[in-house]
Amino acid sequence: MIQRLFVASLILTATAFAGASRCEVGKGRPGCSPVTPPAKQDTAEAQLFTAMAKAKQENKLVFLRFSEVWCGHCTRMQQILDRPNMKAIFGAEFVDLKIDLTKTPKARALYLKYAKNGDGVPWFAMVDTQGVPLASSVGPKGNIGCPELPEEIAFFVDGLRRTTRMTASQLDEVAAAFKRR
Repeated sequence: MIQRLFVASLILTATAFAGASRCEVGKGRPGCSPVTPPAKQDTAEAQLFTAMAKAKQENKLVFLRFSEVWCGHCTRMQQILDRPNMKAIFGAEFVDLKIDLTKTPKARALYLKYAKNGDGVPWFAMVDTQGVPLASSVGPKGNIGCPELPEEIAFFVDGLRRTTRMTASQLDEVAAAFKRR
């Protein structure tokens, strides 16, 4: 009797596995999941090390930015930095690294390493090739995020002035880009 139950359970198990092997992604069979395994992603720290190596090779700094998909100010900052004139100015000085706290593995740990108080997003720093922040978005009143008030823009531009080789006219152009609404 025990042998028959054992054999029956083996047959049921084999049948279940055989049925599972017929589930193919996108076939829409009942009981089959259309979800594919996620693609391999780099961790936030690995992305930073890659950016620092590239910055060292190109004699630049890393413009390290943390954002989240739902963040309107993050989107606004990205739109400004995506303008051709801003890409040229920032691209000459920085390897840009935007890390999404929502999507990037282990991003929150790296964020808290730099933004020690969890100062919100967008949060950014101008980082050297060893990972040392030379300037950040933390101003006298906390994180300035995407600078839009005159004092926030002045603080941001001052950080760029202290850490980059941007000319006065380039810094003025950056300030003007962030003033526009």
